[in-house]
Amino acid sequence: MSGASQPTRSRVASVSPAFLDVFGVQPILGRNFNKDDGKKGSGPTVLVSHGYWRNQLGSPQDLGNSRLKIDRTIYDVIGVLPAGFRFPQESDMWVPADLGGENQSWTAHNYAAVASGAVAGSD
Repeated sequence: MSGASQPTRSRVASVSPAFLDVFGVQPILGRNFNKDDGKKGSGPTVLVSHGYWRNQLGSPQDLGNSRLKIDRTIYDVIGVLPAGFRFPQESDMWVPADLGGENQSWTAHNYAAVASGAVAGSD
């Protein structure tokens, strides 16, 4: 991980664009993922934890120039999550997963799932 005050080793979670909606959480700064984040052709985006934003990025109020290099790819920092939110545990960053598209691997079946809401047609 580079682009912050100094290179670090951090836990990055790959999540669906609706990830935060399941938890009822919204960024305290910037924006959440949208339906196009993670699709082929869109720019790489990342959400960061409050602690990472404060300790590694220096707490910028304008995220427009905040970029991080994660595994040789440059990501735009689009949002900061509330203090204390760390799911999966110890995650500092969240990137949108390509759950049904171009980069899907037939051998990578290691997704954990979290869901919320009512099931259509149930009584």
